[in-house]
Amino acid sequence: MGSILHPNAKTTPKIREEIQNSTQSYANLAKKYHLNIKTVQNGRKHKVWKMVKVVQ
Repeated sequence: MGSILHPNAKTTPKIREEIQNSTQSYANLAKKYHLNIKTVQNGRKHKVWKMVKVVQ
């Protein structure tokens, strides 16, 4: 069963997992995935990215 992403979501569960398990710098990951560095920092520290279902 697939995940329902928020319409404005820039990451997928796969991308979030790659960021959390990566040894690359925050800057490299932000550039690779077109994200803000702060987003990558928070994601790696598990402060964000809880799955939320979108009700239509």
